[in-house]
Amino acid sequence: MNRQELNEMLLICMPLSSRADLSTVGDILRVHKAKNILELGVGNADWLIFAAAVLHDSSVNLTGYENFTWKFEDHNWASTLEELNKSNKQRLLQLKLTNIIQIKHNDIENLSSNITDFGIEKYDIVRLDCLCNTVLQIDTVIDSIMPYTSENCIFLVDDITPAYCPNRFLSFMDKVRKKELKPLWFGEHEGAWVKPSFDTIKFAVEMEKYFADYWYSGENTNREFYGANYSYFTSRPKNVGYIH
Repeated sequence: MNRQELNEMLLICMPLSSRADLSTVGDILRVHKAKNILELGVGNADWLIFAAAVLHDSSVNLTGYENFTWKFEDHNWASTLEELNKSNKQRLLQLKLTNIIQIKHNDIENLSSNITDFGIEKYDIVRLDCLCNTVLQIDTVIDSIMPYTSENCIFLVDDITPAYCPNRFLSFMDKVRKKELKPLWFGEHEGAWVKPSFDTIKFAVEMEKYFADYWYSGENTNREFYGANYSYFTSRPKNVGYIH
């Protein structure tokens, strides 16, 4: 994403990501042409609004779950679903977007019985921005969602580094070990995984046109994990800037 485009978005929505990661994710969303998006742990819904602004398509389904238990002292986040819905409408209007963001007040660990809440059969983007305590905790939630994801679904995972929530990284890499998923992208603090049938090489080639981005430099690479070779791409900060 170019510098001006991202900075203009950040005047209205401020996802808690580095600009390098956020810019990369914006390009991933565009290349993937996502239509059905689910975020687990929406917080103040900044990332969902960001996704709406990036895709600029009123037909995109933007959905998510939040239990409103996490308080962030430095940010004036909505504390109820009613407050959040009101804030979302105002910010979408500021961005001249007509999308409707659907959010349910629910704990992620109770998701298995509620995943059909939004009437969407298959998601093509699932973003995880909650759960840190145990690998089993994360596995249980992702396993319950898996039947409701398309073969081309991209699983975006925030805060995967050791200083943040390493169990998220361990959970998803264990699925690589089991041949249930494979890596697509590793960034500064975030990453993405996909199902075995996903053509990661083709996707990475399509991403190459963005690799000279103002915020990040990208590179296609190949590494061995658990005795198998995987092709994926990486991104590193070029002009460092953090939103939090």
